[in-house]
Amino acid sequence: MYKKAFSLAEVVFSVGCSVSETRNFRSSVAGGKISNRNLKLVQEQNSRIIRYKRAFTLSEVLIVLMVIGLLSAMTIPALITKYQKIVTVNKLKIEYGKFASLITRSVTDNGSPSSWITEFENINNASEKSNLIAEKYIIPYISGDVYPFKQYEYGTLWSLGGKEGFFAYYHTGRPYRIKNGTIFQFSITQNNTPVLLLDIDNKITNNRVGKDVFMFVINSENNRLEPMGSNFSQNVLKGIDKDRWCKPPECKKPEWLSGWEACNKDNTNRYGGAFCTALIVQNGWKIPNDYPW
Repeated sequence: MYKKAFSLAEVVFSVGCSVSETRNFRSSVAGGKISNRNLKLVQEQNSRIIRYKRAFTLSEVLIVLMVIGLLSAMTIPALITKYQKIVTVNKLKIEYGKFASLITRSVTDNGSPSSWITEFENINNASEKSNLIAEKYIIPYISGDVYPFKQYEYGTLWSLGGKEGFFAYYHTGRPYRIKNGTIFQFSITQNNTPVLLLDIDNKITNNRVGKDVFMFVINSENNRLEPMGSNFSQNVLKGIDKDRWCKPPECKKPEWLSGWEACNKDNTNRYGGAFCTALIVQNGWKIPNDYPW
């Protein structure tokens, strides 16, 4: 006893047909002939099967496209921002390493930065003094050509909160561009602290502190290049301690400066964002989730 195997034509024909029609068709196939009527039935059944394969309507396609668009609008900007943060941190780390190394070499050859400042103490103009120190003790240790910007050639530098920064106008030192496109500026503050600004995105306009411009100081105790504010806690760096957001004589100058330099999007003064570098470094060279990007 065995089960009879049916041909493809028999299977196609039998779907949706009556029992008698199916038997007649099988007899015709077995006899080696198919009548015109049976052939027509096969064609009709094929058409019936094809009609069962329903396509998407235009409204369904539009709904799917709309959902895809919404998902893209929500996820793609976040992915782009995440990528930009990774690129920024990687480049910042590389440039910081280069300048930290050259400062160390210059200190080894020429003594502490305090002696650099003492050498030019008779010069009252802070910008001129900063330029002379940079040209004698920093630029010679940079490999490749160094391009000095002309007056106002380097565009406006914005603080983190959106207020124009004073150092864009050469009050405290001339910006220079090195071979790989990075821009740096060396300056001496009123309390004789050597400050180094690094602009890592190769642009000369619309630069913002804490996003593409980062601030460092040369520590007078160990003569090393360190992020500005590295000795403060993260609460101070983020500007959470609001009592530091004050001016003399209400508070002492160190507290005043630490509040004004905080890495906080609400910090609209010209120093705002100077502590962002220290915040990134203290977070293990990663931009925190609550970082004011």
